Amino acid sequence: MKRLLLNPYEVARLILLNAADYQADQEERKPDRIINVSRFVLSERALRKLSFRTRLSNEFLTQLKAEMNDIGWFMISVGDGSHIYLRIRATENWPRIGAASRYSDGKYEDLRKDTVHSLKRDDLNLLEETIEDIDSEIKHLTDDNFESYDYKNFLNI
Repeated sequence: MKRLLLNPYEVARLILLNAADYQADQEERKPDRIINVSRFVLSERALRKLSFRTRLSNEFLTQLKAEMNDIGWFMISVGDGSHIYLRIRATENWPRIGAASRYSDGKYEDLRKDTVHSLKRDDLNLLEETIEDIDSEIKHLTDDNFESYDYKNFLNI
């Protein structure tokens, strides 16, 4: 029996059908809760199963991402082979963050300027100090396994 290979257009719809089925199932099980599947994770194994593929090529994944985007969803690859699916409309009320510093706190602007100055002057010591300062400012936004970048090893110094 010949195995059926679905194209990215069809697989995108099957992914959302799977999400709709999950939502309906959860609504039945928990009728007093509002269930809204606007984000979910799908493993590579489940994606291969939905697409009737033994292997997911980069070309197929690129086309699938484009199809998901066309129907209003982001598809983001995660390091373990899984993919995160996020409804684009769900991001409408997210805060918009610009590149400019808050004028009330020059500390962040100084860190940006120090980074540029260290690069222009090829001053690796200042760059390392600046990155360490930046790391301490962003620690609360990073994963628990976050480690500061070791520039000396990277540059073989």
